[in-house]
Amino acid sequence: MFALLGPESFFVSLALLLTVAYPRLGSSWFQNAEQALGAVAQKRGISVLICGLLALVLRAALLAHLDSLPERQLVFVRYKPDHNTLIEWVYNIANIDNSKVVWARDMGQTENEELLRYYKDRRSWPLEPDEKSPKLSPYPSGQATADPSASGADRGCGATGSGGRNPCLSQ
Repeated sequence: MFALLGPESFFVSLALLLTVAYPRLGSSWFQNAEQALGAVAQKRGISVLICGLLALVLRAALLAHLDSLPERQLVFVRYKPDHNTLIEWVYNIANIDNSKVVWARDMGQTENEELLRYYKDRRSWPLEPDEKSPKLSPYPSGQATADPSASGADRGCGATGSGGRNPCLSQ
């Protein structure tokens, strides 16, 4: 019978049987786990470290995905108002203009459009890292899309600023 339902069914049935036959066994195990994890969760430094490491792992996985795409990318990171400032997603390599993926904070439609004009050859993505599962989706059409005919020269975004820096990223 279990072969037809798969191995998961066997283990679920076994766990239910043990729970019914020995209710204290599961109770004491969960109680011990709760005490151990509760002690770790109460230590702010450890909690921040774990959350930060998790964010780095998620960002690294996302970066690997974006690097695998054929075109160059521009990611606008949209933090929630209550975002933990110790968990940062916006990091770029020293030579930003030549990198495959550029990370920028979402600064609102007007400022985002400056970057979209400057990086008109890139595919743009809004990223919402503060969601339960960080959400990355292509920019909706008609919202902050790049105009290839615009030079961005009115605010200095079409050319490199003093010191070879991109003025749209130094604000």
